[in-house]
Amino acid sequence: MRSVGSFYEQKVCDYLSARGYEILERNFAVRGGEIDIIARDRDTIVFVEVKSQRGGDVYSPLEKIDGRKIKKIGKAALIYLKENFPKNVPPVRFDAAAVVSKGNVEDIEYLENAFCPEGYFI
Repeated sequence: MRSVGSFYEQKVCDYLSARGYEILERNFAVRGGEIDIIARDRDTIVFVEVKSQRGGDVYSPLEKIDGRKIKKIGKAALIYLKENFPKNVPPVRFDAAAVVSKGNVEDIEYLENAFCPEGYFI
């Protein structure tokens, strides 16, 4: 399943790059949490959760981002920020991307400020 996830994450990286984002890291993992994509949008560090959907699911893939997942992303984000910005933490945003496959076409639904882990202020 990792290769399928990597395929969709690459689609989102391409989408973000085309919009001027700088991709900083992919699959940042720490004990207890993981972030699919970390990017820079001007002066803001953006943590992006990627979900995918194929076929006839009735729910949006973004509905799969539950409180437990948000907590894990928040934990990983804190560690990333401490490691990479120990003195001056830049503005932070948590986005979500859904890649929906319909036949041979992938459509990307992208939401800025999609969620905010507990303890963060956007």
